[in-house]
Amino acid sequence: MANLWAHDIAERMKIRRKVVAKDSGLGDIDVGTFPSEGATHTFIERGVSPLAAMMLAGTMAAVGAGGFALLSDIREPQTPKVPTPVVRPIELEIEVIGGAEGPVINSVVPINADK
Repeated sequence: MANLWAHDIAERMKIRRKVVAKDSGLGDIDVGTFPSEGATHTFIERGVSPLAAMMLAGTMAAVGAGGFALLSDIREPQTPKVPTPVVRPIELEIEVIGGAEGPVINSVVPINADK
């Protein structure tokens, strides 16, 4: 857009110079463009320092790894861990009776069941 604007201004200035030259009695002459040489544009290109490039690469790698970890957790949900019940030892009083066929358990009574 700026290029069109610059060419429009240059054309308007050329027409204005022709009118001024004609009014001055020079007749219909080609006044050319002003300035006669083109405008110079100076571009200063700054390179990126190696430290800045390494910091950018590290940041991009960290963000990518974080995104990968987040997406892998979303795609593969982990099963919730079921807590294991706590088993407390119980003391028992066992009455064993010896008989002709061998030992036989007569009764089993818990000692600390109410604790």
